[in-house]
Amino acid sequence: MKLDNPITIQPPTLHGFNGLTTGFAAFTLTELDVTFYDSPTQRVVSASIRPMPKSVILWQGDEYDAVGDYTQAQADARLLEKLGPDLKTALENLFFNLIPQ
Repeated sequence: MKLDNPITIQPPTLHGFNGLTTGFAAFTLTELDVTFYDSPTQRVVSASIRPMPKSVILWQGDEYDAVGDYTQAQADARLLEKLGPDLKTALENLFFNLIPQ
Protein backbone atom coordinates (compact mmCIF):
# COMPACT_ATOMS: atom_id res chain seq x y z
CA MET A 1 0.00 0.00 0.00
CA LYS A 2 1.71 3.21 -1.21
CA LEU A 3 1.83 6.18 1.15
CA ASP A 4 1.10 9.72 -0.01
CA ASN A 5 4.16 10.96 1.89
CA PRO A 6 7.13 9.12 3.40
CA ILE A 7 6.90 8.51 7.15
CA THR A 8 9.93 8.21 9.42
CA ILE A 9 9.39 5.74 12.25
CA GLN A 10 11.41 5.78 15.48
CA PRO A 11 11.15 2.44 17.31
CA PRO A 12 11.16 2.73 21.10
CA THR A 13 14.24 2.28 23.22
CA LEU A 14 14.24 -0.97 25.16
CA HIS A 15 15.15 -0.83 28.85
CA GLY A 16 16.62 -3.89 30.57
CA PHE A 17 16.43 -5.00 34.19
CA ASN A 18 20.15 -4.30 34.58
CA GLY A 19 19.79 -0.67 33.53
CA LEU A 20 21.10 -1.20 30.01
CA THR A 21 19.16 0.33 27.16
CA THR A 22 19.03 -0.62 23.51
CA GLY A 23 18.13 1.98 20.92
CA PHE A 24 17.12 1.35 17.34
CA ALA A 25 17.71 3.44 14.25
CA ALA A 26 14.80 5.30 12.72
CA PHE A 27 13.63 4.14 9.30
CA THR A 28 11.46 5.65 6.59
CA LEU A 29 8.48 3.99 4.94
CA THR A 30 7.17 4.94 1.52
CA GLU A 31 4.66 2.10 1.50
CA LEU A 32 3.08 -0.31 3.96
CA ASP A 33 4.00 -3.98 3.55
CA VAL A 34 0.69 -5.44 4.78
CA THR A 35 -0.41 -9.04 5.19
CA PHE A 36 -4.05 -9.70 6.05
CA TYR A 37 -5.05 -12.69 8.17
CA ASP A 38 -8.62 -14.04 8.16
CA SER A 39 -9.68 -16.61 10.74
CA PRO A 40 -13.29 -17.77 10.29
CA THR A 41 -13.09 -19.99 13.40
CA GLN A 42 -11.99 -17.05 15.56
CA ARG A 43 -14.18 -14.62 13.57
CA VAL A 44 -11.38 -12.08 13.13
CA VAL A 45 -9.51 -10.30 10.35
CA SER A 46 -6.22 -8.67 11.29
CA ALA A 47 -3.44 -6.88 9.44
CA SER A 48 0.26 -7.27 10.05
CA ILE A 49 2.49 -4.43 8.85
CA ARG A 50 6.11 -5.41 8.39
CA PRO A 51 8.32 -4.78 10.43
CA MET A 52 5.96 -3.80 13.28
CA PRO A 53 5.54 -6.61 15.82
CA LYS A 54 1.91 -5.87 16.75
CA SER A 55 -0.99 -6.44 14.37
CA VAL A 56 -4.16 -4.41 13.88
CA ILE A 57 -7.57 -6.06 14.29
CA LEU A 58 -9.83 -4.91 11.46
CA TRP A 59 -13.02 -6.82 12.19
CA GLN A 60 -13.97 -9.34 14.86
CA GLY A 61 -17.06 -11.00 16.24
CA ASP A 62 -20.29 -9.47 14.98
CA GLU A 63 -18.36 -6.99 12.79
CA TYR A 64 -16.64 -9.98 11.15
CA ASP A 65 -20.00 -11.55 10.39
CA ALA A 66 -21.42 -8.27 9.06
CA VAL A 67 -18.54 -7.53 6.67
CA GLY A 68 -18.85 -10.92 4.98
CA ASP A 69 -16.74 -11.34 1.86
CA TYR A 70 -14.72 -8.14 1.95
CA THR A 71 -12.57 -6.87 -0.91
CA GLN A 72 -8.91 -5.86 -0.85
CA ALA A 73 -10.01 -2.23 -1.17
CA GLN A 74 -12.30 -2.60 1.85
CA ALA A 75 -9.51 -4.17 3.91
CA ASP A 76 -7.06 -1.40 2.93
CA ALA A 77 -9.62 1.29 3.78
CA ARG A 78 -10.45 -0.36 7.12
CA LEU A 79 -6.74 -0.55 8.02
CA LEU A 80 -6.28 3.16 7.34
CA GLU A 81 -9.45 3.90 9.33
CA LYS A 82 -8.19 1.87 12.31
CA LEU A 83 -4.76 3.55 12.18
CA GLY A 84 -6.39 6.97 12.19
CA PRO A 85 -5.24 10.37 10.91
CA ASP A 86 -1.84 10.36 12.68
CA LEU A 87 -0.25 7.49 10.77
CA LYS A 88 3.25 8.03 12.20
CA THR A 89 2.08 7.73 15.82
CA ALA A 90 -0.19 4.78 15.02
CA LEU A 91 2.66 2.89 13.37
CA GLU A 92 5.07 3.67 16.22
CA ASN A 93 2.44 2.35 18.64
CA LEU A 94 2.65 -1.03 16.90
CA PHE A 95 5.99 -1.57 18.65
CA PHE A 96 6.13 -2.63 22.26
CA ASN A 97 8.72 -2.59 24.96
CA LEU A 98 9.83 -6.23 25.13
CA ILE A 99 11.93 -5.70 28.24
CA PRO A 100 10.07 -4.13 31.20
CA GLN A 101 11.42 -0.87 32.58
